[in-house]
Amino acid sequence: MDAVEPISCETFSFDLRMYSGSFLDAGIGEDFIPSQIQISTVNLEVCTDCDGLPFGLNKTGECGCGVEDLDANGNGIIDCKEVGLAVTFAGDGGGMVSSDLPGIDCPEACNGLYEKGAVVTLSAMPDEVSQFAGWTGDPDCEDGVITLDTDKTCEATFTLLPLILNPIFPAVASNINSMNLENASPNNKVAFIRGYRMKASTVTIGCGTIDIGISPFQLLGVINAGSDQVAELQFHIALGSYQNPMYTQAVDLKTCRVSDVVTNIILND
Repeated sequence: MDAVEPISCETFSFDLRMYSGSFLDAGIGEDFIPSQIQISTVNLEVCTDCDGLPFGLNKTGECGCGVEDLDANGNGIIDCKEVGLAVTFAGDGGGMVSSDLPGIDCPEACNGLYEKGAVVTLSAMPDEVSQFAGWTGDPDCEDGVITLDTDKTCEATFTLLPLILNPIFPAVASNINSMNLENASPNNKVAFIRGYRMKASTVTIGCGTIDIGISPFQLLGVINAGSDQVAELQFHIALGSYQNPMYTQAVDLKTCRVSDVVTNIILND
């Protein structure tokens, strides 16, 4: 690595004096006064490195590197360059990003400083209702392994998991039927809805105003999803109170995610 210029330098001047003489030259009870034989002015240039100190080890992460050296004049400088890595987020999901070398622990710490030439591996961890969709930003970010020859920014995209609504089972009139939803927000409420035709409409429900794909809107029930992110609703379809086919959807009331429309054919018992 090439040495970098110090951040700042300051010149200090002081006099250097030389004296001669001996205590033996003074008589008993007399003060000893040496003779000055030379005086000269010495200039000392002191340069600070990236931590603002002329000498001494840098604190971890303070300068992006921990290797301190002396230049040809004996001044303390860092024998490496400091480059930055930044992480940003995209998409409608959520998650965290960390680095194998200390510095990135996003979203709390999304900017890190590293020694020039360092190779940093980023790891993306989606939250419970999201999935990691890939890296964008600097071209070197594509695989999450970044060589820091210059400052770089990597963008992590997280998207929400799709809600998977399974068909009504056994889908028989005059029976207790059930349907379940996968990828729901754990330990949060889910609304199951039905309609008699497929038609885009807008409704207001617990999480806000949302677009659905069925009409008219009828609420079948609201239930809490478990820690396994599955919500299951059991309900009775009364004989003669339905119209075939029955269209159903589910709404995650924490994230406002809406499942696809599921078409169910109801059979007579």
